[in-house]
Amino acid sequence: VGIELSPRFDFMQSMIDESIVRDWMTIGLPNDSTSIENALIITQAPKSALIIDPQNQATQWIKKMEEVRQLIILKPNSPNFYRSIENAVRLGIPVLLEDVQETVDPALDLLLMRKTYKQDGKEMVRIGDKAVEIDEKFRLYVTTKLTNPHFMPDMFVKVSIVNFIVTQIALEAQQLSLVVSLERPELETQKHELVMSIAADKKVLVEIEDKLLELLRNAGEHILDDELLITTIEEAKKKSLEVKERVRVSEETEIEINQLRMEYKPVAIRASIMFFVTGDMASIDPMYQYSLEFFRDLVHACITNAPKSDDRLKTLIDKITYSTYVTVSRGLFEVHRSLFA
Repeated sequence: VGIELSPRFDFMQSMIDESIVRDWMTIGLPNDSTSIENALIITQAPKSALIIDPQNQATQWIKKMEEVRQLIILKPNSPNFYRSIENAVRLGIPVLLEDVQETVDPALDLLLMRKTYKQDGKEMVRIGDKAVEIDEKFRLYVTTKLTNPHFMPDMFVKVSIVNFIVTQIALEAQQLSLVVSLERPELETQKHELVMSIAADKKVLVEIEDKLLELLRNAGEHILDDELLITTIEEAKKKSLEVKERVRVSEETEIEINQLRMEYKPVAIRASIMFFVTGDMASIDPMYQYSLEFFRDLVHACITNAPKSDDRLKTLIDKITYSTYVTVSRGLFEVHRSLFA
């Protein structure tokens, strides 16, 4: 009946402004749809998030995102654990609870679910047997380094379970940035500056729209008689057109830079495949655990030390493949080396 429909529904665009997502990416959120949707659940779900984060990606992103709000970082065995949480709840300071296992202290159940109640006009929550006033700005993030935790069914009721294990697409994007930053540093610098510029300009557009809506809301009945409003609208329109043009030019330049960066995509693909092959060895023996940081350092060393050649991409792919095999094989039992090969 004439109602316009989006040709392709996008969960991200319906839930959050694109400028905020770009801000997240500049502080370390992986640039893939799964990571962005995970971030939306972490920041917007009514319950606290329990994040499966063996590669520390979510942890690093949360630390940078909440740094300005004086994030408190705790572990289950931290001294003055409950006192620290109670103070944070009262003051609205975010808390990151790291390295939990398959259970979380039952005393935090109501806090995790944000089951609050009113008392004398104040919003209260129970932590164990103690009632604490809760500030609406308070956030609790919980992370575990377990790769495949077996949570009890009631855990899924208490928290939003978020799987932040690195995906192949996300790792390819990260490895591509690493390869380009070493091979063509000027390209990666230009891309980073463009991303920052586009994010800043889009934030300006949102601020202009918000300001106009606020003025219109408070304008009263005689909008056309309000000279300040008319002048502000004209200035905002002019500024908006300037910013939109800047964004358009920046996005076109970003497309050109991305095309140049994509020349190194085969190297990034091979590096990510090697990481997941190495990671699969943990299913043979739990002792075979290799962190993402270890693998980044390995790829960094391969690219830095690779000899110059006419076919640079093939040289890098061969170097990464061979170095991964040699380095990882040193830590394998003899019986497993042929399997890894």
